[in-house]
Amino acid sequence: MKRYFLVDFENVSDSGLQGYFDLKPEDAVLIFYTQRANKINIDFFESVLENKSAAKLTFIRVAYGNQALDLQLASYLGGLITEDPQDCAYYIVSKDKGFHCLPTFWMGRYDSVKLYQVPSIANAINTDTEEPEHTREKAPTEVPPALEEEKKPETNMETDAVPAPVPQQKTEEEKLPQTVAKATSEEQPQAAKPVQERQTKNRGQATPSADRSAINTKVQQTLSKAKYDTHVISYVASLTTKNIGDSKVKQIVYRDIIKQYGQKKGLEIYNLIKPLLK
Repeated sequence: MKRYFLVDFENVSDSGLQGYFDLKPEDAVLIFYTQRANKINIDFFESVLENKSAAKLTFIRVAYGNQALDLQLASYLGGLITEDPQDCAYYIVSKDKGFHCLPTFWMGRYDSVKLYQVPSIANAINTDTEEPEHTREKAPTEVPPALEEEKKPETNMETDAVPAPVPQQKTEEEKLPQTVAKATSEEQPQAAKPVQERQTKNRGQATPSADRSAINTKVQQTLSKAKYDTHVISYVASLTTKNIGDSKVKQIVYRDIIKQYGQKKGLEIYNLIKPLLK
C-alpha cells in the first residue's frame, strides 16, 4: 500500500521529517512550505541525495497568510483521496489541532480511507497505523453467560423503552383483555395481535426491537472478545442500538465514539463494530 505524508513544514520544521529514511521507495513525502519557512537542514538534504532508495520527496511552495498553508494542504489532500480512496494511506504531519477534523470527515464518508495526523514521519511508522491488529479477521466467540445476563436488563431499559401512552390509549389497552375474551374465534386473532406483539417482543421475533436486541448482543460479543471493559461495551452497545436503522448510522456512531474515547482508541473500537452497522 502506497503511503502519502503531507508535511506542514511551517509547523513541524525538520523534526517532522524524522523517520524519512525508514520509508519505502513507493512512499511519497510532500513538503508544504511558505516564504516564512523555506529552510531545510543541509545534512538532511545531502543524505536524501546520497540515498537512491529513499521515498519520493516533493516540495510544494504555497501562499503565505493566516491559515493559508493549512487550507492549501487540506485541499491538496482532498484531491489525492478522491483520486483513489481505497489503495493508499494518508498522513498529515503536523501538530496543528486544526487538522483534527479531517480524519473524522473523510473516514466518516469513505469506509476504505485511512487518514491519520502525526507529529512526525517516525511517529507514523512506530505506531504501525497502516495495519493495526484490530483490523485483522478474528473468529467469532460467544459472550460469557454472566456478562450477557448482566448487560441485558440495562440495555433493554435504554433501547427498547416505548413512550408512555396518553390516557385515552391506556384506557383502550386496559379493555383489550376483555375484548379478546368475548371475541368470536374469527375476531380473536385480530383483537389479540397487539397484546401478543407486546408480550413476545423480547423472544427474538422479527420486530424492530428484536433486531436492535440482536445488534446489541453482537456488539457486546465483539467488544468482549477484544477485551474491552464493561463500561466501553455498555456505552458502544447502547449507542449502536439507538441509532441502528438511521441512514447515517455509521457517521453518527463514528463521531460519538471518537468524541468519547479519542482518535486512536475510538478508531480501534469503530473498526471492530463497523461490519455490524448495516
